[in-house]
Amino acid sequence: FLSGLHRSYEKDTTSFGDYKVDPRYRNDGFIVVHYAAAVPYSVADWLDKNRDLLSKTILDAIRSSTNTFFAKLVKDPVRIKNRLVTVSASFKLQLKELMDIINNTQPHWVRCIKSHSAKKPNMLHGQEVIGQLRSSGVLETIKMRHEGYAIRIPLERFYNTFSIILKKKPSGSLNDKCKAILEQQKFTPEMGQIGKTKFFGRVEPYRKLVEERKKALKAHVLVLTKFARMRLGFKKVDAILWEVNREERERQEAERRRKEEAERKKREEEERIRKEEEERKRKEEEARLKREEEEKRRREEAERKRKEEEQRR
Repeated sequence: FLSGLHRSYEKDTTSFGDYKVDPRYRNDGFIVVHYAAAVPYSVADWLDKNRDLLSKTILDAIRSSTNTFFAKLVKDPVRIKNRLVTVSASFKLQLKELMDIINNTQPHWVRCIKSHSAKKPNMLHGQEVIGQLRSSGVLETIKMRHEGYAIRIPLERFYNTFSIILKKKPSGSLNDKCKAILEQQKFTPEMGQIGKTKFFGRVEPYRKLVEERKKALKAHVLVLTKFARMRLGFKKVDAILWEVNREERERQEAERRRKEEAERKKREEEERIRKEEEERKRKEEEARLKREEEEKRRREEAERKRKEEEQRR
């Protein structure tokens, strides 16, 4: 098996590694070049392991166990054309079933990274972690995302975030407003583009866009800071002037109170004179009315006496 494998793939270095690099695998193994790393395989007892020469009696005993856990450990043998399937063929069938499930669903992967092999806490072996990341394809995925449009942001959030860098407010649809941001920053289609619902951009140009936003924010903050400091300065100056002019203010306040007191007394005096004048006029009017009443009674009395005198005559 190994001799035939070397003869078939000795010159194919893209799929199989050069065994001359590691002579240990010349006589008892081979190297398969995966996309992430080269993996060595040993062919010692290769065919025997592939046949899985475990006694049929033992397998039947395990399958017929009353313990459900042990009974499920060994499944019924798979046969193809009345022949038992070997380990490699069973692995191929399981791999095909797994690929069918993956192709018919939308799987989400969780990458588990082993920090070290010493089984001790608070340890991290960098080479082991990098090897696992490389073998699992994480580094290649990062590289692919870095070379493609890794940044994908909804247009509304993109405009709300970066509209601050615009020198004047654009008109038109949301798509046109987002394009105005890219045009101002001189974005080329290779650097970033506006889609129907999202902005697609590369990492480095997007970082520059973020830096421009920070600069614009800093400029606006500086303006606000200037006005805030100016307002605080005015308050401090007013406080100083208030303290300096306190005596003058106290003098002015005393003068104001004196004038108000004089005005109050003047109004009270005028009000007193007015009331006295009204009282005098009221008394004069009462006296006049009283005199007129007495005069009227005297005339009536004289008229009555005259009439009585006439009647006696």
